Amino acid sequence: MTNVVLAQIGLGLIGQSVIEQISEQRAIWEQKYGMRVVVRALIDSTGGVCCDEAGGYANDELAAFLRHRRSGGRIANLPDDFGWTKRSAAEALTLTQPFGPVIAIDTAAGSKTAELLGMNLSNGGGVVLSNEAPLALPATNPYADLLWSE
Repeated sequence: MTNVVLAQIGLGLIGQSVIEQISEQRAIWEQKYGMRVVVRALIDSTGGVCCDEAGGYANDELAAFLRHRRSGGRIANLPDDFGWTKRSAAEALTLTQPFGPVIAIDTAAGSKTAELLGMNLSNGGGVVLSNEAPLALPATNPYADLLWSE
């Protein structure tokens, strides 16, 4: 069984749709392709959370988080009953690294995610972008160098 470790950056409409699709399809991907999709980190503009459980966040946990998000919630105001430790975005992404190469899915708006993406690439991970802004940074921007140097 191959594990695909994911960190979702950006939890707006597109990010929420990505999480829903993963939840709906991952049992099929596992059965059909032998690929276990593990959601390890959720990151928004207010911070991040990271799961160190073997299977990452379970579908019911992700659904509860999406309900929180759709009611206007953010990671910074995540209720204590979730039992998740709130962290900075960089810390949440860093904590995913021991679980293997991480694919960071960036659905956020703007170029502020470039540092996270560059960090993930530097650690041997990959990136998937629906957000093209980090790729359009001027060459003199240090975060652009992180993205293009790998």
